[in-house]
Amino acid sequence: MIWYYLRDSKYGVFAYPFVFSRELIARFFVGFNMPHWHEIDPLWKTSILTALFPFEIPGADAFFPFTKRFPVGSPCRVDRPCLFSPLREVPLNHSLRTQSRVQILTAFGASDAVVAELTAYNQPPQWDDQALARILHVGLPLASEPFVAVWQEWLDQSRDQGVWATLCKYLPQLAFPIAPGMSQDPDYRAATLRGQPVAELAAAKGLILRRPESLTLHLHQGLGGAVPVLSTSDRHDFTCLVQALAKRNEPKSLPDSMGATMISGLANWARIKRFRNNWEVRHPEGDFAEQGMAEMVRDKAQYCDRLIILGDSPYSNVSAGELNLGGGALREEDWPAHSRLIRLEHEATHYAVLRLLGFMRTNLHDELLADYMGICAAAGTFQPSWFLTFLGLEQAPVYREGGRFQNYCGDLSPAARTVLAALVVAATEQVARFDRAENGLWDGSFGRATTLLAMAVHSLEEIAAADGAARLTAKKKAFDGLLREAAACPV
Repeated sequence: MIWYYLRDSKYGVFAYPFVFSRELIARFFVGFNMPHWHEIDPLWKTSILTALFPFEIPGADAFFPFTKRFPVGSPCRVDRPCLFSPLREVPLNHSLRTQSRVQILTAFGASDAVVAELTAYNQPPQWDDQALARILHVGLPLASEPFVAVWQEWLDQSRDQGVWATLCKYLPQLAFPIAPGMSQDPDYRAATLRGQPVAELAAAKGLILRRPESLTLHLHQGLGGAVPVLSTSDRHDFTCLVQALAKRNEPKSLPDSMGATMISGLANWARIKRFRNNWEVRHPEGDFAEQGMAEMVRDKAQYCDRLIILGDSPYSNVSAGELNLGGGALREEDWPAHSRLIRLEHEATHYAVLRLLGFMRTNLHDELLADYMGICAAAGTFQPSWFLTFLGLEQAPVYREGGRFQNYCGDLSPAARTVLAALVVAATEQVARFDRAENGLWDGSFGRATTLLAMAVHSLEEIAAADGAARLTAKKKAFDGLLREAAACPV
């Protein structure tokens, strides 16, 4: 028996006992979608739902009968279930979900101090339900962001002029060498922060690549829309490009296991100049520095781009022999091509999550999601041994130095890293079970989207739990059923 306390602005606070099972709750909740549901006072609806679902039931989102709160006395009739629950707003749910996560961590041997570290590290992502509903209403894959049109122009130019020559005209970072302190050089700052032509700057001596002629540029179409991909087959050139475009031309070292990166917030001076020209046409008497600039910077999408830089080394610096590809469905000589595909889908998944849910994080939950999508694209199904090898956990609990696991631990204590490794191994097994149950059902934009969303909304602990695969399956089925009617859902 559990006592529930219901707060209502009209009737005060009430307490009453309630005994239930999860099955009973689910059945009772389905019953709310009936003709007289609209006659119940809206605030009482919220109280009832809060009482019935103080914790998350796998797949329960399928039953949520309305998407937002309504003022007292307003009519509320919903003809079909919708995707998003108002219960995200109820602090009780967050509190009890945290308690559940703590229990899972404790079962993995975490002390109180480690629990505190990992509940923060594995904090479930937050996103805007209504924004996601509006996105899904339009359909998948998503329409490309505005910056892609400019990169399409550059791609067209590169067919005649070459990729390197074309990009050097538009990206001022490529005009400067990699050197300590370059980000603070006055000439560098004049070019990258104020758009001053590099031909006028003495420090613009050029970025030195070994094989600039081998660069390729294309637009990759994924769930999140098209995104430009700059590729090189030379490791030195890959490092220089990442240092120039992501590290402000500073000689920051990169892990050997890093073979790709997604750059967000790349200021595009071609777009800035184009914005200024259009603004001055619309405001012939205005001052762009005082008025137009403020209008532009309010929305980074008007001047900042995203770009994937792709290398050609084996994925996670793991050889085909380490994956035991010989004699299997994938041949050893095919590993470079599969490495490239995994890497590309990995980064495209990060981009899709960013556009669909609004987050892109450097942690092992997001890496599991991105590697899952990449491995499935290359191998057809999830290969758990590949993922653990990529991380350096193929002999867990022993860690192989040089694996990617260490890239995502941040400032976690050694004790927290030990528990985190155990969580990752358990989560990998649950994802493998989920994939076997859903084998062949994830391909295509629709299936990939529902799989991605099902994994993204759970924390790493929740996936690693003993019922992690069941949670993922239930959530995917909920998204499957509801996304088919996303266009009919009110937003």
